[in-house]
Amino acid sequence: MSAIGHLSDGDREQARITAIKALRLASGFCLIRIDTDAGISGYGECGDLDGDLVRAALLTHA
Repeated sequence: MSAIGHLSDGDREQARITAIKALRLASGFCLIRIDTDAGISGYGECGDLDGDLVRAALLTHA
């Protein structure tokens, strides 16, 4: 099954991810920011993982 196989025909091709960034906060926590070509951005929490470690994982799996 493809990554979008679960979406209806009308929901496919709506937006594409254009950037994924790891942001390290002063508190030591890390956030992931995901941007799309539709101008929508979202954040996800990575907990207290090191920002450099998260960036390496993103580059490895991108």
